[in-house]
Amino acid sequence: MLCGRAYAVSILRKKIHMKLCIVVVLGLILSTSSAGLLSVNAGGYSGRPYLGSPVSLPGVVGAANYDLGGQGVAYNVLNTENQGGAYRGTEAVSLEQTGDSTTSASGDAYDMGWINPTEWENYTVTSAGGPFTASIRVAANGSGGTFHLECPSGTKITGALTIPDTGDWQTYTTLTAPVTLPAGNQVLRVVWDTAPSGFVGNFHWIQISSSSSSGGTDTAWVISPATDAISGPYPMTIQYHAVGNFTGRDVTGSVTWTSSNPDVVSIGAGGLALIVDPGSTDIANVTITATK
Repeated sequence: MLCGRAYAVSILRKKIHMKLCIVVVLGLILSTSSAGLLSVNAGGYSGRPYLGSPVSLPGVVGAANYDLGGQGVAYNVLNTENQGGAYRGTEAVSLEQTGDSTTSASGDAYDMGWINPTEWENYTVTSAGGPFTASIRVAANGSGGTFHLECPSGTKITGALTIPDTGDWQTYTTLTAPVTLPAGNQVLRVVWDTAPSGFVGNFHWIQISSSSSSGGTDTAWVISPATDAISGPYPMTIQYHAVGNFTGRDVTGSVTWTSSNPDVVSIGAGGLALIVDPGSTDIANVTITATK
């Protein structure tokens, strides 16, 4: 039986003190990613991961969860407002409710559209290192444009990828490309290059999987985001993902999700957690587990 990975979540009513218990599962030590994030910022990048912690790779990077930091730091767009008006309505990256059947909830419920050439978005990630396969979910109503991935900024890790005509802005297909990422925290950038006419295309998610997944077996699930401390306003929701630690296969919908304190954090099938006000308790430690 595969064991589930557990992350400790500290919920504070007022001031946040970043803290994460160290959990040992199958000999793997899971610790806070906050210290590692400092090394990313020290390199001159002032953006921050939208979900609080870098996305764990292998894993899924949702288009709508681009970094915090604003125009010129976390993203570069030509629009002055969110054309779709969804999810992150005060920022200029255009998001909308997606019609893609691969979605679960939370940030995955939205795709990125109205994309112009020369635009880009950053995503802070933490990688296990090594060769991977990137699977990118895209759509276009007519001939789509081209884009590529960079990591770090300015270093291409793919060639030009072309979005085909999928017949509708909400009819998606998956493009794949081999990529190599070093171990540790880094910034993954999606760069939009050309469009034959109009917009480049729509973008929903990137899944990073082990390139050697065909012969391997997962021994644990990697849960993301690895949130270690959060505060209100309550109630709030967080979408958790579970992927295989070797194959990078997304098993979010097929694992059993449990919470050590369901009165404060309830989580159901699909990994969507509902967090309510912990009341008079200053700190409520909750462990989220995925098992199969």
